[in-house]
Amino acid sequence: MIKLGEVNRLIVEQKTDNGYVLVDDKQTPVLLPNNDASNQLELNSLCDVFVYKDNAGNFVATLQMPKIKLGEFAWLEARDVNDTGAFMDWGMPKELLVPYRHQNQNLIAGRFYMIYLLIDLLTDRLIGTTKINNFLDNTNLTVDVGDEVNLLVIDKSDLGYNVIINHKHKGLIYTNEVFTHLKAGDAIKGFIKLIRAENKIDVMLQRHGYEATEPIQELILEKLKSANGFLGFTDKSEPTLIYKNFGVSKKVFKKAIGALYKEKCILIEEEGIRLI
Repeated sequence: MIKLGEVNRLIVEQKTDNGYVLVDDKQTPVLLPNNDASNQLELNSLCDVFVYKDNAGNFVATLQMPKIKLGEFAWLEARDVNDTGAFMDWGMPKELLVPYRHQNQNLIAGRFYMIYLLIDLLTDRLIGTTKINNFLDNTNLTVDVGDEVNLLVIDKSDLGYNVIINHKHKGLIYTNEVFTHLKAGDAIKGFIKLIRAENKIDVMLQRHGYEATEPIQELILEKLKSANGFLGFTDKSEPTLIYKNFGVSKKVFKKAIGALYKEKCILIEEEGIRLI
């Protein structure tokens, strides 16, 4: 079955004047136009293509991969606005329409917005929407405490940063647990810290406990060796400086150097740490 708005693995059945005819396992045909097939494709080979609809409503395949697929969120720029709606740059030749009925507020050309990709029930075509909360579900969670997850930053609130988790759920990273600069649209990795009442999800950027310190211990040792055995960092160093150099919170850094000290790998001096 050809899936609109998704990557389909199809068979190259034949070459025509207009392009390649691709089919699925049920022999449903879709055209890959010549201008999308820069390289010669072998007949009967498998081909991964993204499928969308042209102006006439026909399925069309492309080797070009968009910035967003069906059921996903992405931070996209509005390229143009007219009476129909806003047209977003989603990495395809034909821009993605966000109709006015799918806008929380009127979009402005040149600005970026968080967009969700869906199939319009009225036209049966791919469209975008800024009404993203309608497509974030915290009722049936697919994550658990400790899981590593993909995050997409929505915006900053008084408490911290609102994020999309695995294109499914909404979560929060508290401001006092962020030691780097985050902005809307940033795609980062994180970990599920806590699931609170009503399935509200707290997220952190580093894993808890000893497991989180093992990689940073190795990094500290590598940096010590590269710096002739001494680094000017201690448990009193500024959190932002620690994060900038080691990519972890001050708490994780302190645990790491404490573990290295107990293993007699380093000395902790007043001005820094020294390799033994």
